[in-house]
Parts: sequence; structure tokens; C-alpha cells
Amino acid sequence: MCKSVLLFVLSSFFALWTGINAVQAGEMGMQVQNLRCEYHEVPLHVDTHYPRLSWQVESTRRGAAQSAFQILVASSPDILAREEGDLWDTRKVYADTSNMVPYDGAPLSPRTACYWIVRVWDELDQVTDWSAPAKWVTGMMEEAWPGDYIAMNPVDGNPEYPLLRKVIDLPREPVAARAYINALGYYELYLNGDKVDDHVLMPGPSQFNERSLYVVHDVTQHLKAGDNTFGLWLGRGWYTEEFPGVVHPGPVVRGFIEVTYHDGETQLFATGADWKAHPSHYSRIDRWFSHQYGGEAVDGRAILPDWAAVDHDDSSWYPVSLPEIPPHTVSAMLAEPNRAVRTMQPQEVIAENDGVWLVDFGTNLAGTFHMHFDDLMPDQELNFEFGDQYDGQKLESFNQRGQYIARGESGETYENRFNYHGFRYVRISGMENPPQPETITAKLVRTDYEVLSSFSCSNDLLNRIHDMVHYTLECLTLGGYQVDCPHAERLGYGGDGLASTPTAMKMHGMGPLYANWMAHWRDSQRPDGGLPHIAPNPHSAGGGPYWCSFVIGAPWEAYVQYGDQRMLDENYSTMQNWLDVYVAEYKEDDGLLMGWPNEYYRNWYLGDWARPHRNEAEAERSVHLVNNCVLVQSFDWMHHIAQVLGNPEDAERYAKERDALRQRIQEVFYDAERNTYADDTQLDLAYPLLVGVTPSDLRATILERLEHKILEEHDGHLDVGLVGVPILTTALRESGRNDLVYAYTSKETFPGWGFMLAEGATTTWEHWGGHRSHIHNCYNSIGEWFYTGIAGIRPKETAPGYKEFILSPDHMGRLDWARAQQKTAHGTIESHWRIENDVFHWDIRVPANTVAEVHLPTAKVSEIRESGENLEQIATITYLHDTPDRVVLRVAAGQYHFTVGVQKNN
Repeated sequence: MCKSVLLFVLSSFFALWTGINAVQAGEMGMQVQNLRCEYHEVPLHVDTHYPRLSWQVESTRRGAAQSAFQILVASSPDILAREEGDLWDTRKVYADTSNMVPYDGAPLSPRTACYWIVRVWDELDQVTDWSAPAKWVTGMMEEAWPGDYIAMNPVDGNPEYPLLRKVIDLPREPVAARAYINALGYYELYLNGDKVDDHVLMPGPSQFNERSLYVVHDVTQHLKAGDNTFGLWLGRGWYTEEFPGVVHPGPVVRGFIEVTYHDGETQLFATGADWKAHPSHYSRIDRWFSHQYGGEAVDGRAILPDWAAVDHDDSSWYPVSLPEIPPHTVSAMLAEPNRAVRTMQPQEVIAENDGVWLVDFGTNLAGTFHMHFDDLMPDQELNFEFGDQYDGQKLESFNQRGQYIARGESGETYENRFNYHGFRYVRISGMENPPQPETITAKLVRTDYEVLSSFSCSNDLLNRIHDMVHYTLECLTLGGYQVDCPHAERLGYGGDGLASTPTAMKMHGMGPLYANWMAHWRDSQRPDGGLPHIAPNPHSAGGGPYWCSFVIGAPWEAYVQYGDQRMLDENYSTMQNWLDVYVAEYKEDDGLLMGWPNEYYRNWYLGDWARPHRNEAEAERSVHLVNNCVLVQSFDWMHHIAQVLGNPEDAERYAKERDALRQRIQEVFYDAERNTYADDTQLDLAYPLLVGVTPSDLRATILERLEHKILEEHDGHLDVGLVGVPILTTALRESGRNDLVYAYTSKETFPGWGFMLAEGATTTWEHWGGHRSHIHNCYNSIGEWFYTGIAGIRPKETAPGYKEFILSPDHMGRLDWARAQQKTAHGTIESHWRIENDVFHWDIRVPANTVAEVHLPTAKVSEIRESGENLEQIATITYLHDTPDRVVLRVAAGQYHFTVGVQKNN
């Protein structure tokens, strides 16, 4: 250690000691906030005996950290108010953990409210006030469901959108009431004529032969003493013919309301044979299948006003049928409800032909369409087509349609209830007069997760690309899983999902969504361990090993980003069984994966997909190289996962498989004469670099070849697709070549995101050239790079959930400034840098109870200042090491302003 560094370290210890004395003399200023149970603020459906509790420590003081905590969990607010925990009192636990702490108190009963508070001690052993109280409610757990599955009998009318109702009598006013609804298909819940909440298209889909989902509603404010109407409006949705587990020609539901009175007595009202049914004024267009999702026809003449009101005359309604539903798992929908999170007005109404009008909302979206009418004639028929692209004549609709037949009264409305569309344009035919924009709205519908991050920089094109990706992911996450596109296929492709997962988890709080989605992957696994390319898995779909490796990569990313170890635990056997398929069946005599047989549930054997010129099948050696690199990456993930889960023998076995496969790939696919791999594509070079196939003495050579491919052969553009974008980008970032990522990201010519924007895109496309879908998940993986490559916010795998993290920004000599914020399980991280007069200014925020590894762009500690001071004067900063172009520091919680001289290239 050099003398200057030694003096710096000794000075830091002295400054730390004096800083501690100063804090002891002052106020602590620490609070406990943002209590969560299983990610949620007030969950009503916690279906585990060991829910995980999380909180955040807030403080503006530098170095603020938690040294201990105490949790109280009580069975009533009154007990908790006395600072007693009759269900769990941890006492003082000496730990800095504040994320995903498993409940370990008294056994929990189903459908029971639990109230809790937390306090913590700081690093000086000073205790905070108790937090504000929070609550969770246990779900059904293993308890048997009361009531029967009910449905509309097809002999009595169209069973696909039925209205169901029953009048229930409450002897007195309730103090609490919750409704538990287990629907196969979609539903809306009504009490006394009113829809009880703003949920849309609930629940999400599932693998109906294995699982259905239930949702819990707090309906206390909707019930009264006396008669109350319990109403359900069903829509078929994914519960459709030909899909696994579907046995009835319409949606099916089971549910009950549990009412609690002042004296503690409870009463259940459940679905059964005494319910009544009636067809609604909605019917389905098309068959709900890929490219045939159609829409909804609404007959305004058949509306039953106030059908869910107590005084509605239901004497002509029909008895419900009681279909026999095969046994399956019933579990809570883990993701947040779907909600309409944004309302949009038309930007333009264009006259196409007589009676035909085109409405342009100015942006693509996934969601619902609403239109109000006051002047339609009786029996007048309006038809709607929905499309995501329009060339002045042709509307690309993917068979998305709607219809309305008027009753001829004022105040009529068309709206989607149990279907949605991916669209920007709506063609309306059958109207003589132009529709008025104020009568038309579109609503963006998605799983209602929290938005976590924001980014901006001095390059407006990069800002627009970031925002397009950020918004596109909102259009692809409806129903507690992620789709490839919301209009043509609506399928949960593993390849699209794996590529975009790091971006999605950084930009949005998708822990519950992925937990929900992973259950569908477990349910879709075949007895021999084989996996489909989509989950839920209603029918065949194309892909390759990268698609299936989602079951390993996505839970690992959830662990790294959110600290969710349970997602690893729950899916570990699924991961193992899938990898065993390759080890046992598909590795040929030469020790490589060289293809697999097509199955109905799993077609094709792709390497990359949607490259600029769509020549995936022509590069056979590339396909084999990519898929063997997929296995290397999967074995590496499994090595780390086994270590986290405490399985050292598994960890060693997967490491051996990984290392042997690395060596075999290098032997078979490396071309020493040309210094390249396989078919010499950008992905062929990047994947071996990323997964450690390339020996250390060849890395510079391969990286130089990759640079040549990007800058010279492709004029600064990328030449990869869905799989290649995240692999290429991550390999370059980890090799210190963010400048190459910047080169292909900042292009406005084909192929690239800038080209999409130049062509009028508002969401990312399925193919670089724009054919097929214009709302798609092929290329959204670039979004992570804005945070990790430019702003420099990176998680540490050894301290998941950003308990510790890296801040290492890169201006690449091309940017003047960049700013990013990212909410994490421990608080909000901020990184804002700018270059002024050859000085690098960097403002960072390290949340309380976390530590950052900070990389500054200089080789000399002595050149760095923090708020104008030398680093040895800052108690909360410790020197770690340096590299030829970086100084690495350990920085405790707080806000900091670093400056250092730097040269900005032109």
C-alpha cells in the first residue's frame, strides 16, 4: 500500500471516530417507513404460514444504518396499540436485515388479520420510534372452499358473459366483510348494484388443468343490515375451448363473502344452487386464440338495468348450473390487480369514407376503448376495428374487433369489459356524423405495480428510447405476467421475458408479477422435465433453450434485484428437472447440445430471433453455439443459486458442468484462423465473452473482432435480435466498452431503436424493420443499460436487493450529463453526473442502511473531492482499491457531491 493511501485510511478511521462522537451528541433522525408484507402494503390474500416482512430505514444523516430490529405482530389493533405482540414479539434482534424477514410467530389461521409495527436501533444503539402500524390478512391457505362452482347453463342462453346474482340477508350491520372469488375466466363483483372496486380483467390467466386463482376484496363499506345483492358478471377470457383444463362452454366461478359483526360472530354467504343466472348484453367475437382474440359485441337493446340491485325482478332468471371442475390447485393471485392507470383522448379523428372514421390516440397502448353516444337510432349498428399501425389506407388490426347495436336512447356506451386490445387507431364504421373526441377515451390497463425508476441525459434520442422502452413494458404486463404482444399472441414467452427481465425489474416493481408468473411455469413443466416456450401454456409456440432458461434466469434476477430468495427456493426443483433433460437426453457423444425434437408444446430450436434480416435458420453453427452458451449460463446461475440455498454439492456439480461445457465450446466453435466463433456474428462473439468460454488470453482479440463487426462491418449498428441485444450489451458493458453500446443505441438509421422512433414508433416493435407487431417485447432489454451503463447503478449479487450496490457511471466521452433514480427494497438510489469545464461533478444518494461501492473516473485518490473536502476528512468514505482508470471507494449511507478532473472526448 502506497504512503498516500495509508495516510488516507488512517485519517478515515480518525474522522469516523470523531463523527461518531458528534452523532452521539446530537439527534438520531432515523425513521422506519414503508412497511410491506410479501411486497404489498395491505395484502388481503397472504397464502403462506411464513410471510416475509420488509421495511425501510429513512435518515438524512450520513452513515445511518440499522444494527438491530424488533417486530410486534398482534391479532388486533388494540393489542398492538399497547405495544404488545400476542402473535409475535421478536424482542431485540441484532441484525441489519430489513428486507424479506420471515414471520416466525404463533401459527396463523386462514382469513385472519394480522397487525404489525417495527422499530430499529442504529449503529450507535439508539432506538427509533415505532413505525406506523401495518396489516396483512391471511388467505385461504389449505382450507377447503365453501360453496360450489356455478355457471350459466348453455340451454338457457349464451354462457360466455353471464350475470349471476343472489340476495343475502344480514341480521345487523357488519364491522368487517371480505369477498373471496375464485373465477375460471374473468369476473366483476357487484354488491347492491355497484361494482365494488376498480379492478379490470381479473383474475389473470393460469394453467387451468393445474391451477386457478382467487382474489380477495374488502367489501365492508358495500354491505348493510337487511337484504343485499351479491352479484357476479363473468367473462370467458382465457377459459376457452381447446385450452388445458377447460370443461365448460363458459366461465365458471366459486366465491363467498365472510361477514364479521361487532360481537365477533362471523357468517358466510357462498355460491351454490340457489343462485340465478341470465345472459348479459355482451357476446364474444372470434375464438380467443393467437391472432384471433377478436373482441366484444355489445347489444344495447338487451341491457338489464340495475341487474345487481336488491329490488331487481329476477323472477325470469334461470337456475345456475353446477359444473364439475376437475381437482386442481387454487391459490391467491400474487400480483397486484389490473387497473386502468392512464386515460387518453383522441389526438385526431380522420374521415376515411362515408360513415367510416379513424380515431388516432397518438400512441400505442394495451387496454380498453370507451365511447359515449347520445344520437344513435334504434338498432343502429356500429363496428370497430383496432390496430397498432396505419399507413393511410390499411389498418393492421390482427383481427381485433368490436360491435355495438343501439337501443336508440341518450347515454348509451360501448366499452370493453372482458377483452382488451393493443392499438393506437380505432376505425369506426356505421356513423353518419363524425364522432366527437370528447366522447371517446382509451385506457391503459396493466398490473398495478409501482414504477421504480427514471432516467434522463444530455442526448434526447437516448431519453426517447428509454421512455419508449419504459412505456412499452407497461403495455406488456397485464394479468400478472408478461406477454410478447397484447394483440396478436398475448403469450408469456420465456425468451422475450428473460431478455427483458433485468430491465423490467429495474424500471418497475415486478416481484409479485414474477412470483405469479413463475407458478405458471411450474404448472407447465412436463413429467420428464421438459418445458414449453410459453407459460401459461395453452398451445404450441416456437423458441429454443434460451426461452426455457427463463425458469432459472428470472428467479435469479428477482433474488438479485429484490432480495427474493423464496423465488429461488420455490422453483429450484423446476430448474433442476429442466437441466436434467439436457444432461440426460440431449447431450450428444461430443458433449454438446446439438438440437432437440419438436414437440406440440415446444416447437423450433432457435438461437437468436428477429435479427435485422431474419436469417436465424441460415446460421446453423451459430444456433448451436448460442444454445450451448445458454446452458453454460444456466449452469452458472445454478451454481450460484445452489450456494445461496445452502446446497454445496449441487453447487460443485453445476460448476463442473459449466466448466466442462465452456472448454468443449471453445474446442468446437472457436476458429483460430479468423479469431472468431461459429458463423462470426456479433452474438457469436459476445456470448462466449459473457459466459466465460473465451480464455483470458483471447478476450482482447475477440473484443477487437467484435468492435470491428460493429463499427466497420455494420457501420456502428448492431446485428442481433431478441436474444442478442441483452447478451451483446451486457458483454460490452462488462468489458468496459459502453462506447460501442452508445454507438448502436444512438443511431437513427436501420436497425435500431432510433430508426423505430424516426418511423413514428411510440412502442417498440417485433422486428427491426417494422413488420408484424408494433407493440412487442423483442428489444426492450436495452433499457437496463441506461441505468447500469450510463448512470452506473448496479446490484451486487452478494448483497441482494441493493443492500450493497455499485455506482460506476460512464460518460463515454459523448454525454454532458445523466440523471437516474431507482427505488429499491432499501430506499431510493440516485446518480446524477455532469461535466463542466473538464470537471466531473457527481451527486449520489446512498439510502440509509446500505453501502455503495463507488467507482470514480480517475487513477488518483488525491484528485477526488467530496463537497470540496479531501476524502481523508470524510468519515463515511473508505478507500478500497484502484485500477488504471478508476478509484474505488466504499461509501456509507448519505448524500454526496464528488468532483474530479476528467477529459470529455468529442
